Amino acid sequence: MAGPASCRCRIPTIFSTAEEREMHPLCIDEGVQTILYSPLNRGRLARPWGVTTARAETEAAYKLGAATADSDKQIVDAVGAIAEERGVGRSMIALAWLRRNPVVAAPIVGALKAEHIDDAVASLSISLTDDEAARLEAPYTPRLDHQGVSDPAMLRRAAEAATGHSISHLPVRASLAN
Repeated sequence: MAGPASCRCRIPTIFSTAEEREMHPLCIDEGVQTILYSPLNRGRLARPWGVTTARAETEAAYKLGAATADSDKQIVDAVGAIAEERGVGRSMIALAWLRRNPVVAAPIVGALKAEHIDDAVASLSISLTDDEAARLEAPYTPRLDHQGVSDPAMLRRAAEAATGHSISHLPVRASLAN
C-alpha cells in the first residue's frame, strides 16, 4: 500500500485559521499529510513582538492582524520564552512545534539566509514537552484566512466583514477600492 497522500495546504501552525484547525482531524483520519507554506508566519515567530522588517512595512497582509493582535503577541511571547529557557532560536521552537503535528510532512521555510537553513535543521533535534506545546497553543483565538488572497481591496473588505474592525489604513489603490 502506498504512503499517505500529500497536498499543499496550510494545516495548523500556531497562527493558523479556524478552518485549518478543523481540517487537522480530517487529514489524520484520511491519512493525508501536508506541506506548510510560511510556517513562521512571515517571520513573526522568529523575532520579538513589535520588531518590524522592511517586508512588514510594505506587505498588506501584515496589517490584517488587528482582531487577533493580543493573542498573536501572547503566542510570539510564548515562543520567545520557551526559546530563551532552552537557549535556542525562536524559529527552532516554532518549527519543533510543527513537527508535533502528525499531518505535517514538511514546512516550506522560505529561507533567505544560510542561518535560516541551519536553524531549520537544528530544530529537528528539539522535542517540545506537552506543557510547552500547551503554552504555545493556549493564547490562540480564531483568525481570518488571508493567505491565499493578494488583492488588497478584497483583503480589506473580507477582514472588515469578518472582524467588524475597520482596517482602512491598508494601502489600496483607488481602482481596487470598489
